Amino acid sequence: MYESIFSYGLSRPYPFQWFTPAVFVGGIIATALFSFLNIAATGYEMVTVETPNPNVTVAEKNFFTNWPSFMAANTKPSCESKILGVSNGYYTNNTAFSYRLESIWQNAEDVPRYFGDIPYYNNALHDCKLPTIEIFFQGLDRSALQIARQQWGAELKADIECVVDIPEGSRIVKLTTTYDLNSAVDRFPGRDEKSKPSLWWGESLLSWYYIKLTSDIYMATRNAAAADVNKKTYKGYMQYIPPFGPINRTEDITSPKFFNNTTPGCFFVPWSDDGIERTVHFCTPETGLQPFAKSELWATAATITKIFHSTVLLDLGQSNPNILVDPKLLEIFSKNITAIAKQQAAGDDKWGWGNNIQVQKPGLAYGPFTSANAMNWKLSAQPSVVSVTYLCQVPHLKGTSSLVFSVLIADFVLLQVLWKVFILLVDYFAIRRHADMASC
Repeated sequence: MYESIFSYGLSRPYPFQWFTPAVFVGGIIATALFSFLNIAATGYEMVTVETPNPNVTVAEKNFFTNWPSFMAANTKPSCESKILGVSNGYYTNNTAFSYRLESIWQNAEDVPRYFGDIPYYNNALHDCKLPTIEIFFQGLDRSALQIARQQWGAELKADIECVVDIPEGSRIVKLTTTYDLNSAVDRFPGRDEKSKPSLWWGESLLSWYYIKLTSDIYMATRNAAAADVNKKTYKGYMQYIPPFGPINRTEDITSPKFFNNTTPGCFFVPWSDDGIERTVHFCTPETGLQPFAKSELWATAATITKIFHSTVLLDLGQSNPNILVDPKLLEIFSKNITAIAKQQAAGDDKWGWGNNIQVQKPGLAYGPFTSANAMNWKLSAQPSVVSVTYLCQVPHLKGTSSLVFSVLIADFVLLQVLWKVFILLVDYFAIRRHADMASC
């Protein structure tokens, strides 16, 4: 008979009564256990998603999330940090103002270290302060539509410094933001009276006092020009310096000495007929609030600057104390809304308002905040983070067909290994005890 180089082994039934049920029961248990483990090891795949809140995404868990990585693959969500670069614009999660990132630095022992970007991972902004707030007045240096709406325009600009904590240490970020009611750029895109009542009041106050501010500068320049033709003004500037330290009392905000510079740094530029000689009117502690000393402009400018200061800080998550969070302060600063609205609607020449001054936003407050209507709004401040989109990898269970196929293949391999090990152990111990099993 021909003999091949390959061989086969002879077999015969095991002479143990317990063997057959042990194989069936053990096989069922092993299959269930292996299937469970294989779902953890091969049943998930990572899918890329976009999210505005990586903390919530990473916190989402499945049954296998806390298992060791060598046992459960692709079961732990993860998100990448976002790189915030200098000169780019961002909103916060409160979506009131758009901010431009101007610079980033870290206070070192000798000199500050400056950075071109910062890795950001939904870190809360804190310890924010506004070193300066500026008001830029413009007459004709605007678009035709803006001039048609208002004879004068104004833009408020705030310089902001906030601290951001990252694993490498704290960073200070400098931001700037602006407000102009009569502008092509929309502010407060996320306005919501119900969910963000304090910011809604901030926008309302800014809107009404902006209208009064631009009307005050119009009347001040018109009256000054009527008295002295050399005081025809077409451009102006004011600078206020808010307190550097924390504001501890509500009385501090209402005080005329709230700003560090009692007399705002300012100047106004008159017309020049020859284009050569340019006289500039400066405001100094010595000369006072010239050239419009008797105008309501100064009180209005100080008021809207305080409102702008509180609104920006609220958008950045700072609240203590704040005009828009403190009911007493909000009642004080909103008490003139009705009078401003009536004078605007009437087109009273005292204010220089006509039917063309219609730039207020619909859906804002048309009356003051009072103790009688205070229950309609729950004034509060929300923590603030830079609103960006993060790329995250999240576990996703495979489709049914792919999942079943991959688990069956893995089960088959593991069951084969288990069967071989089981047979080797049984043969080893059985043959040692039963010598007759070693031969046919």
